Amino acid sequence: MPKNISNRGSSNDKSPQKTLKVRIKLFRKKIKKAVSSMKLPDSTAKNILAAVGVGGHSKRLCWSDTDVRKEASSCLWGLVQQHRKSGPKERCYYFATFVDDSGNTSDRLPVIRMSTFFQKVNRAIRRLGLPGLVVGEIAPLMNFPQGGKGRTLMLHSHALLWSDVPFDPVEAERQLNGNGSWHCEFGAQPVDIERIGRKKEDLERVIAYMFKPPHCAKNLRADKASDGRMKMVDTTEGYRPELALRMLEGLSQVDFFDVVYGVNHGTKLRQGLRERLREWHRQRASDGWIVAENFDFWACWAELRREKGSKNYFPFRFIGGSPDAVPAKKPARNKVQGRRAKSVRRPVRPPAKRLAGFQKRHQDRIRRVGRVAGKVARSSTPVNI
Repeated sequence: MPKNISNRGSSNDKSPQKTLKVRIKLFRKKIKKAVSSMKLPDSTAKNILAAVGVGGHSKRLCWSDTDVRKEASSCLWGLVQQHRKSGPKERCYYFATFVDDSGNTSDRLPVIRMSTFFQKVNRAIRRLGLPGLVVGEIAPLMNFPQGGKGRTLMLHSHALLWSDVPFDPVEAERQLNGNGSWHCEFGAQPVDIERIGRKKEDLERVIAYMFKPPHCAKNLRADKASDGRMKMVDTTEGYRPELALRMLEGLSQVDFFDVVYGVNHGTKLRQGLRERLREWHRQRASDGWIVAENFDFWACWAELRREKGSKNYFPFRFIGGSPDAVPAKKPARNKVQGRRAKSVRRPVRPPAKRLAGFQKRHQDRIRRVGRVAGKVARSSTPVNI
């Protein structure tokens, strides 16, 4: 029997958008509390709050901006409704979650291997032969590791998949979890795929869940329903404002569409979402504190950590991005250095000339060895070769 979900991320009668707004409010509240407790300079505090969408926003589409997440949820819901109507009646949607050890890092020295993890998710979905839209997320794990070694940050992905032909999510889970390439050190199931219910609000709730901010943390607990397995339980009370601020530090340094990508025909859905979201962002109200597009959040956080933050926290390092992200070419530091680099660069010789040079050096070496050997034969004293 295929698994069905109809109440993802909500245990009450609130609409999906209202539930998302509540989660955004919780995250913002923790950020504002952390910022106010640090007594930062006015401009620094405004830059940090604008990164989360409080009192302003950044000219960039930041992963940390909660208003961007809310609008992305609304835009995608509109696109999916059109997508659903234009498809055959047999079309079914599925919600997938991917967790792997390659996405885990420490909050003390966070190195997020985005390309490695996202490419792994991309290959898994292609192996199933399904189209889909994937959204990356980072969640803090509070109680691992313990003993004063910090907390774990888990990069994972949620995916909206669909199929116009019969598809068994249970068998797909079994294949992916059993092929040996997916592993979760915390004992949780690395790949989880569930069929979304037929009701309109079921699909809307899943989409809102995909774009929620890190409003809560996770705790590892023993799963009594299974034998020796662990499960991750949401917690808001144990989620301290300083850890929420640490999460914001990382999210503010990543462009939104570096963690949103399409697989197979899902690229068209991503393109539609990108166009709608960028148009909304261009028409966004310009009142409040506006952070310039070229503002260096990394330097801002480095300065803050040096002056006010914990000495145990090192800067975030993100390696790569989504499969759809096109790496930008690094410009020369300045014209003089660029010309100098070109002038001192060693020219690449054709293969024939490289071979001729090697042969000449080899023949010269043979002649030198021959001359030394002759000296040895003619002399009674040892000669150092």
